[in-house]
Amino acid sequence: MQPVNAQPANKAQAYWERNLDPRNLGVRGGPERDLAREWAFYDSDEQRFAASRMPPLRGALCLEIGAGLGTHALWLANQGACVAVLDYSAARLAAVLREARRLGVSDRILPMQAAAEALPFAANRFDLVYTKSVLIHTHLPEALAEARRVLKPEAGRAIFLEPQDRNPFAVLYRRLFAPKEWQGITRYFDEWSAGEVERAFPGAETRDFYLFGFLAFVWQFKWPVLSLFRWSLALARLIDRPLLTLAPALRKYAWFRVFVGKKEAEGRG
Repeated sequence: MQPVNAQPANKAQAYWERNLDPRNLGVRGGPERDLAREWAFYDSDEQRFAASRMPPLRGALCLEIGAGLGTHALWLANQGACVAVLDYSAARLAAVLREARRLGVSDRILPMQAAAEALPFAANRFDLVYTKSVLIHTHLPEALAEARRVLKPEAGRAIFLEPQDRNPFAVLYRRLFAPKEWQGITRYFDEWSAGEVERAFPGAETRDFYLFGFLAFVWQFKWPVLSLFRWSLALARLIDRPLLTLAPALRKYAWFRVFVGKKEAEGRG
């Protein structure tokens, strides 16, 4: 099914329609993406943890909600998965298709223009439902209910990577440098948000990432230098991991939290 060309329904959709920057900062990019470089930057701690919790990907049916320009969806397809790529923005879906054709995986990409709160799929369909920095832009209880509905019981996994609201470095960055549109279309994760995930996916595994580690991402978003990004992330890891382990109260100040959930078969939960 091809994405539907529709007029932007609200401010959020209008913002994503005109923002075709892989970093989501509204910066005008070059005529051609460097997907290998995008993947290299994307290969950070929270993403590695998420990948370790995914089901076998070859032949799997995956859904990425809010796939944007498809950095992760295209990675999934490159691993042999079939990926339903869902986004608000027709312009972004078209960009994903162009890149999929260039990469030779367009037969494993299904673009769908829809909202996270009303997924156009049958129940119990997907081996993996994935989001990164997307649930913060949704009506969370409805989006989580839909993610649960379409996930396969037992073997399926729902994996959500979402930024939290209390990391002091992230808060400062958002105030000083983030696009102003973010303020009106975003609710960063807090205790209520985590509780909603737990209600939708009881017993979900969680892992927190980046206290000082947030600072390493200046070499991804502000001045992209891969070697400095990796070096500074490794250095920050030596500080963050002991702090998050020895002082659990600090976890609410982590920048990212990863949730890994599943659902029981009918009649079991």
